[in-house]
Amino acid sequence: MRELFSDPEPTGYVRVAVERAVDAYPSGLVYGIPPELSNLEPGARVHVPLGRGQKLVAGTVVDRLADLSEEGIPPEKVRNIVKQDTSMEPLPGELIELARWMSAYYACPIGMTLAGIIPSAVKKGAGRTTRHLLRPAAPPEDQPRLGRR
Repeated sequence: MRELFSDPEPTGYVRVAVERAVDAYPSGLVYGIPPELSNLEPGARVHVPLGRGQKLVAGTVVDRLADLSEEGIPPEKVRNIVKQDTSMEPLPGELIELARWMSAYYACPIGMTLAGIIPSAVKKGAGRTTRHLLRPAAPPEDQPRLGRR
């Protein structure tokens, strides 16, 4: 019966820094990439299941893994990413490297470091605006032109 509700076969694997104090895995947790998110890159914000209750938590993709065998984790134990958070642009690689250095220097998980670097207003999308630029169309040739008055 468990096979009926399993995740689709992942197209790859990533290391995600969840915004929780997960001290056992300071460099992030391994998750599978579902087929609809195959173009996921480091720096992207995602929502992943965490714990026995599989509560959705926010996190940041830190690394894309070439092979799961180097991690020593069986593929059937890896959960997939649920969705990507597109409300925020992906973090640049320099910011992820800074977070790695800070987490090593202060001996804290990288997820908590990234959570402290990014302001909560930015995570919630406060102050974000969308602009739609319009270009006026030229009048049709067969329409008579109006005078100055």
